[in-house]
Amino acid sequence: AQSSTPANAKLTLKGVAGGISCLASGDTLIISGSGTYTENVLSGIPSGSDDTHRTVIEAANGVSVTVSGEFCFCSGEQFIRLQAFKVDKTGLVGDSCAICIFNTGTGHIDLVNMETTGELNGSGTLAGTASTHSSGGDRFINLHSHHNGNPSVTPQLYHGLYIEFADNETDTGGEFDHNTGA
Repeated sequence: AQSSTPANAKLTLKGVAGGISCLASGDTLIISGSGTYTENVLSGIPSGSDDTHRTVIEAANGVSVTVSGEFCFCSGEQFIRLQAFKVDKTGLVGDSCAICIFNTGTGHIDLVNMETTGELNGSGTLAGTASTHSSGGDRFINLHSHHNGNPSVTPQLYHGLYIEFADNETDTGGEFDHNTGA
């Protein structure tokens, strides 16, 4: 992964979390190496300042990137965009989601050309719950969410995309298939 911060533009870092640790507000992290990165990103992504100055984490053009783990936005993160990679929880133990966006103050998270799969004990993407409100304003653009949820468990919150509040946006380019949930 490479940071687009001018001082670090040529610095090759180990893993997605290593790249994130070098980001400042509004920076872009471009993941330039194809492959699977086995790690969880549970917090620490610096917030952008507004809609035109987002912090961005994206795969480079033509690169196939999979994060085997989860992304969790739960510490008040704002104005962040994840773009053009896959978050896969296949075979991982846990009760959560591939991408979680919740807690008061967390919001304005964009998922663009993303894929979520393999979360058997939760949702592919979760945006807010009744007890842990997000501030909303999240956008889901061309999201492909598939093979999430466990048909042998009560499927109340096991969805491809679970959105709690109305001020989030989805676009018609999304695909949702082979997910469990009511």
